Amino acid sequence: MSDETQPHLQVLIVEDDSNYVYEVKEELVRSASHVADFDYATNYQEAIRKIDALRPDLILLDVIFPVDKGDAQKDRLDYEAGIKLLEHIARVAPGTRTVVLSSQSKTFAVNLLIRFKEVTDYIFKDAPWSEIRIKVLRHLESLAKMQEMSRQLLSRYRLMGDSEAMKRVRKLIHRVATRETTTVLIQGESGTGKELVAQNIHQVSSRRSSPFVVVNCGAIPEGLLESEFFGHVRGAFTGAVRDSRGKFEQAEGGTLFLDEVGEIPAPLQAKLLRVLQEGEFARIGEEGQRKVDVRIVAATNRDLAAEVRAGRFREDLFYRLNVFLIEVPPLRQRPEDIPSLVEYYGEVFNREMEDTRRFTPEALRLLSTYGWPGNVRELKNIVERLFIVSDTREIEAGDVETLLLISGDGYNVSFPPQEASYKAAKAAVIRVFHRKFLLHHLRRNEFNLSRTASAIGYNRQDLGKLVSELELDREK
Repeated sequence: MSDETQPHLQVLIVEDDSNYVYEVKEELVRSASHVADFDYATNYQEAIRKIDALRPDLILLDVIFPVDKGDAQKDRLDYEAGIKLLEHIARVAPGTRTVVLSSQSKTFAVNLLIRFKEVTDYIFKDAPWSEIRIKVLRHLESLAKMQEMSRQLLSRYRLMGDSEAMKRVRKLIHRVATRETTTVLIQGESGTGKELVAQNIHQVSSRRSSPFVVVNCGAIPEGLLESEFFGHVRGAFTGAVRDSRGKFEQAEGGTLFLDEVGEIPAPLQAKLLRVLQEGEFARIGEEGQRKVDVRIVAATNRDLAAEVRAGRFREDLFYRLNVFLIEVPPLRQRPEDIPSLVEYYGEVFNREMEDTRRFTPEALRLLSTYGWPGNVRELKNIVERLFIVSDTREIEAGDVETLLLISGDGYNVSFPPQEASYKAAKAAVIRVFHRKFLLHHLRRNEFNLSRTASAIGYNRQDLGKLVSELELDREK
C-alpha cells in the first residue's frame, strides 16, 4: 500500500502555554503519531499562517491567546483572538474539524459549539490525560475512516497523478466534500479535469445518491440559458408548449456543476446570486418562488478576480462562488505525472482495442518534455492516435515525434520526411500548420469560433468549415 492510501492526518495545536504544549507532546502526540503529523502555533498570526499553509484536518484550539510574539513576550492575551481565528477557519478552511481547548466554563465552550459549525467538540484542559487522549484519538479515527471511504468511492472516478500538486487537489476534495452546503469554485486551464474534480466532490459527499447535473454555461445561447437554469411554464414564451424543469430542479438534493461559469451574462448573474443567497428561484413565466436544495460547484478557466475588476463579473457573485477554491494545475506544471497518465490511457486503449501495445522509454521521455497546451484531454487524444497509427507493438520516439512535431513552442511545423513529392510534402506541411495553429488559438478561446475568428483575423464561416474538415472539434 502506498503512502497516499494510508490515511495520514495533519493536526494543528494552537496553544500559547509552553508547559501545556510540553504535556501535549508527552501525553498525546506520542500515542497518535502513527496516524497524524502535529504542528504548533503560539499566537494568532502564526496560527493564520499555518492554517493557510497546512490546511489541517483537525485543530485543537485554545481560544484565548496572544495576537503576536510581542504580545506573548508581554504576557498580553487577546480574548477575541480565538473568535477571529474561528471566523478565519470558516472562510478559508470550512471542512476543518476544530476542538476547543477550554479552561473556561462549560457554558462558554457550548456557546462556541452553537455559534461555529466548525467547532465539533471541546476539551477541558484540566481533564485527565487519559480522557483527553481517548477523545482526540476518536476524532482522528473518525477522520481517517472518512478519508479511506472517500478513496474507495473515488476509485471509479480516478483523478490521476502522484505529484504533490495533485495530492493537494485530492486533499482539498476530501476536505470540502463532507461540507455538503459549501459552494466550491474550481479554477484551471481547459483540459485539466475540472469536471472530474467536481464529480469527485459529489461522489464523496452525502449527496452522491442524488443527481450530478452539468450545465456548460459557455455552450448554451444567452437567450436560452435562463430557461436552462430555472425552467419555464407553458406559454411563457413562443415555443413553450409545455412546462419544463430547469437544471436546478433536476439537481434537487444533489450537485449542480456550472462549467465555464465566467461565461454567464450579467443579467443572469443577478438571478444566480439570488438562488445562492436565498435557496429559491422562479421558473420563467411563474410568479411564485420554488425552494431548492442543491450544492453548487462552479468551474472556470478564466481569472474571475480579473473579470470582476474589469466589470464583466459581479463581485458579490464571485464571493458567493469562491467560498472554497480548488486550483487544478496544468500538466506542464506536473511533468512527473505524464508517464503514469500515458501508461493509464495506454491500458485503457489496449482493453478497448484488445491489443498489447506499449511505449518505449524514449517515447515516454519525449511525451514528458512536450508542453501539452491542451493538458490531460490533449494527452488522452494523442495516446489514442498513437495507438491507431502505429504499426508495431512498441510505440517509439519516432512515432511520437512525427505526430507531435515537437520543435519548441507547441505548434511549429517540421518537415514530414515520409512525403516524397514537393506537392504532397507542401500539402502535408500546410495541413499540420493549420491543425497546430488553429488548435493553439481555439484552446486559448475555449473553442469559441467567433472569438477565435476575431483573434486570428479569419472569416467565422470559413473557420467553421476548416475546423470540421480537420476534425478539430474532437479536441474539445
